Amino acid sequence: MTDEEAAELYGIDSTKLNQGPTLQELNEENPSYVKREYNHRQQVIVGSVVMLCVAVAMVLMNNYNPKR
Repeated sequence: MTDEEAAELYGIDSTKLNQGPTLQELNEENPSYVKREYNHRQQVIVGSVVMLCVAVAMVLMNNYNPKR
């Protein structure tokens, strides 16, 4: 089976296959530099939720008095 027949059978777009090496392939060849993609919005949301939970825990523990 040739590449053209396989592309027709599986519905692979040949224009997407010829875009060059991926970021993972480049990092495998030269692992000294790793480009990281961060989702800053997700980090802000997670950090805010964690800080809110810590603040609520501090308020609850501050009101707890076992001597009463």
